[in-house]
Amino acid sequence: MGFEMKCLIEFEPILKKSSSLSPYTFSGLAGVCEYLAEPRSKEELAALYKACQTNKIPFKILGNGCNLLVRSAMVSGVVVKLTNPVFCGFENLGNTVRMGAGASIFAAISFCSQNNMAGFETLIGIPGTIGGALLSNTSDKSGPISRFVRKIEVLDSLGNLQIRDKEEISFSDKGNDLRDLVILSVEFAFEHDKTESIVKRLRKAWISRKIQLPLGVPYAGKIFKNPRGLTAASLMEQGGFQKARVGGAEVCDRDSNYIVIHPHAVVEDVLRLIEQIKQGIRERFNVDLELEIAIW
Repeated sequence: MGFEMKCLIEFEPILKKSSSLSPYTFSGLAGVCEYLAEPRSKEELAALYKACQTNKIPFKILGNGCNLLVRSAMVSGVVVKLTNPVFCGFENLGNTVRMGAGASIFAAISFCSQNNMAGFETLIGIPGTIGGALLSNTSDKSGPISRFVRKIEVLDSLGNLQIRDKEEISFSDKGNDLRDLVILSVEFAFEHDKTESIVKRLRKAWISRKIQLPLGVPYAGKIFKNPRGLTAASLMEQGGFQKARVGGAEVCDRDSNYIVIHPHAVVEDVLRLIEQIKQGIRERFNVDLELEIAIW
């Protein structure tokens, strides 16, 4: 038994050793993690986090893997899935709603629509979790998700539970300063509206998003953040990267900022294609594209 496992022995009931991450990513391309954990309570998650911090064991939260590339090599340390209902639930507080960080955006839209709360319906088709959406400050034509935030429940760097008001968090189009914290839940405030009005906006947003998203195939995306005043997709198209391909990875013809995953592709194909695009855009337009997608 290794040093790491001795430190984690009390968490054996929730740990799986040498677990494949492929089933948990949208691309289906991923290596194996050293330990996969699914905590059953906030207290158990906090204790696991503290143990990892104390013993310098890498600790990562895995959402639904829609904006993540995992290299083929072993991912060291502990990867956590917040699948227990305690991390995925919704609580209607009257003027606000508390949502678990592990809840899907789709489930959040459904809950809000059923409770006549407007605002999230235009996010339909974005396959993320609430925690992931907050980290990237997901936005649509109406604005960023941060505009609805009121409070955030987190574990700090020492594993202590804290409540942060929105004013304590610095949000921007580049993300926010929550990346050193573990998000447990988020409290949002919404305007109330009629169900038929919410559904009408939802359908309109879904039609618009379907035009862009790859259909019926695995994909990785979004790949790049949009440079200020520009879009990554338009730069890629102007740079001649439409339908560019490396092995089984190919730039999507619907939206160039997604990469379609063909059969027999490996994650290294995607990584090489990303590097080719970054280098080409830098040479042609003197623009350094910044990654939107996370790479482990």
